Amino acid sequence: MKKVTVTTTDGKQYVLTFNRKTAAMFGDMGYRVGDITNDGKAFTAVPVFVWCALKANHPTIRKDKAEEVWDALSPKSKSKVLDALVDMYAATYTELMGSENDEDDEGNASVEFEE
Repeated sequence: MKKVTVTTTDGKQYVLTFNRKTAAMFGDMGYRVGDITNDGKAFTAVPVFVWCALKANHPTIRKDKAEEVWDALSPKSKSKVLDALVDMYAATYTELMGSENDEDDEGNASVEFEE
């Protein structure tokens, strides 16, 4: 699993990543990953997205602390971190669903469709 580690000026390390639970949490709050780049929604979506990514490894972190960690980053770092988080979020979905390009179409369960 990919991850991003942010070390604050006081030496604390925060690991950001997504798992199924935190990716679902973001969606359950009414957000979509497309909201990150939507100027109208980015103001609220980005802090929640970062908070959800932090919760994977820091389950008790508060939103205000997540915003402090985010605000401590330079604009260039924010852009790179956000790009990495979007990739991680997408990878979580791919892990859940698998890839349609997989040559092996065998699973543990069989599926039948009827009309």
